[in-house]
Amino acid sequence: MKIDRSFVNDRKTRKDARAVVEAAHALDLRVVAEGVETSAQRDMLLKMGCDELQGFVFARPMPAHTLLEWSKGNKPADGVDFAPSTMIDT
Repeated sequence: MKIDRSFVNDRKTRKDARAVVEAAHALDLRVVAEGVETSAQRDMLLKMGCDELQGFVFARPMPAHTLLEWSKGNKPADGVDFAPSTMIDT
């Protein structure tokens, strides 16, 4: 289940977001939060129990060839380390 960035950006909906995460986990669903732009948002969503996070705090949009190189460990100088998805069988 994906949590919309509106839950991430608006402090007023934090209680609702927590309820969505708890409901998804009760149904054995993984929770992905999108639109994570700051480390504070990242920390809050991790505390809520989100399983996956995506957003500018990790990487800006990039061309497919750059993403492929990044996934091989050839990250841009200003990029974060690439971590394989937990959804991929290794």
